[in-house]
Amino acid sequence: MFDLNRAISDWRQGMLVSGVEAVEALDELESHLRDAFEHLVQSGLEHQEAFKLAVEQLGRTTDLAVEFQKVEPSLWLPTKVATASLLVALAGLSLWLSGRVRSGGMELLLACHVLAITIGYTSTMVVGGLGICYVCERWARGFSMGRTRSLFRTAIIFTGFSAVLTMAGVVLGAVWAKEHLGRYWGWDVKEIGGLAVLSWLALELAVPQRKVGTRATMMLSIGGNVVVALAWFGANLLASGPKSYGAISYLLDSFVAVNLIVCLIGLLPAGTLSQRAR
Repeated sequence: MFDLNRAISDWRQGMLVSGVEAVEALDELESHLRDAFEHLVQSGLEHQEAFKLAVEQLGRTTDLAVEFQKVEPSLWLPTKVATASLLVALAGLSLWLSGRVRSGGMELLLACHVLAITIGYTSTMVVGGLGICYVCERWARGFSMGRTRSLFRTAIIFTGFSAVLTMAGVVLGAVWAKEHLGRYWGWDVKEIGGLAVLSWLALELAVPQRKVGTRATMMLSIGGNVVVALAWFGANLLASGPKSYGAISYLLDSFVAVNLIVCLIGLLPAGTLSQRAR
């Protein structure tokens, strides 16, 4: 009986011998190989024949090794836009909060809390936005190896940045609550929301990223969109009471639904849309 995992293990060993030693690259190539194998099996081929053809479509190990050496990480346009947008948001919010502090409209501690939480949440959703773009492009026409490697690194950096700022925001919020409310933690909906976001970010960083591959990493980031939306806007709706429900709650529900649909699309093989169009 054909053993897919054993066949892939032998294929990976051949790639290592040929000179492709980066674990991240091998994981991504394996993901493409599995997608091609699943597509061929669904088309009616026997498992062993489907695997052989999938390997041929992916390329001989020596050819892949040569091409891999030529591939340089390319910065994807959505990554450029996301980075620029986050920097603009950080600069703009910093200037606005510093003005509030200088005018006496907000104390420094609260301003630092607002800055950390806002940028931390925003950065989390920026990574989630990159995840949506990744899933859509992968579904439509596949995703190149160079972009995949670059995107993977960017996602990890942004996620770590989000985790640090969110942690800082939660700690500063607890210090502010102690000074003004007499307690560090009161299980307020916003506090629970911050803890939920921080826990999700910790999950994204704790998962063995090199083993699950870029697709799983980016789908986790899309899940982060949902967690942040519920923690940020959902918590505000609950804190404001029933009178706040209306158009905003419908927008929140729609946003969550769209992200869940994109996650389902992410489960499809790469290039599914282009293959159906042929």
